[in-house]
Parts: sequence; structure tokens; C-alpha cells
Amino acid sequence: MASIMDTSALAYFLPVVVFLFIFVAAYAFLQKSKIFGENVTKLNLVAAFCIGLLSIFIGNLSKVIAASIPWLFFVVIVLIMVFGTFIFFGYGEKPETAYREIWEMVGSSPVYIIMLVIVFIAITQVFDATLSPYSTGEDGETTPTSETVKTLTHPRMLSALFLLIIASVVVRFLVDKVK
Repeated sequence: MASIMDTSALAYFLPVVVFLFIFVAAYAFLQKSKIFGENVTKLNLVAAFCIGLLSIFIGNLSKVIAASIPWLFFVVIVLIMVFGTFIFFGYGEKPETAYREIWEMVGSSPVYIIMLVIVFIAITQVFDATLSPYSTGEDGETTPTSETVKTLTHPRMLSALFLLIIASVVVRFLVDKVK
């Protein structure tokens, strides 16, 4: 049955999609960070192209990207809809300044946190067989990997992490109000 998040067609084009995604991400990172220096666009293109080609042959990376790309695009579409809604209701004088004002109001941290959670979920889907907290060793006893995963995914640990994130966001908003 067809749905909005149906990614069965992505399997045919997976090598191309993985290459393009890694190529664009690597090129953007190299351009923004200026690791190779100023005005070295061609070097950044070649380096990003090589990284993109190498990423095609890493099977697990392709699976992680295939699992996370639809959800990352969904986040981008939701952001576009939020920006469009604010602009439709007249927020900001010009669309160019409105985008900047809305982005400052929303903040980049929640968006990046959501994207990291999506990638983390994709990684757990791909490596579930290897990192399952319910897997046992050869003789039926638990492995250090399974104990680590059990500890990190324990409800108390996750709730403490959630409280730390909420506390940091509250502190950020309080500091912004004081300024």
C-alpha cells in the first residue's frame, strides 16, 4: 500500500542517493569549515566526490542513510511549512529578514537534536542484531556490549538525559530574556 513515507523505490536508486547525500554533505562541510583554506572550491569538490564514491561501498552506511533520509526530508518539509505559515500571517517585513528572525526564534539546537535523534534511530535499526541488549554470548551469558546498551537505554538514564536537555533549553531561554 502506498503511503507518504514509502521508500521502496529508494532501493533501486540507493547508490545514487547515498552518493549525492554524502557528496552534498561533505562539500557543504568542507566549504563551511574551510579545512583546506580559502578559495579552494575545486579541491573541496574533488575531496567531496571521493568521499561520496567511497561511501557507496560501505554497506551499513548505505542502510543508515536509506533509513534516515526520508525522515530528514520530512523535518525539512515541516520547517518549510513553519516558515511559510509565519510569513503567510505577516511575520517580518520582508521574507528575507523573516526567515532569519524565525530561525533565531526557533533556534537551530532543537532542529539539530531532532536530526541527531533520527540518525540515532536509523543506526539502531541497522545495527540492532549486533547491539541488541537481549543478545547473549556463546555460553548464554550477557556480553559487555549488551550491558552497555542496557545501561544507556535504561529509562532512568533516558529520563535524566531528557531532563538535562529540557534544563539547558530553559536556561537558554532565561538567558535570552535577560539580554
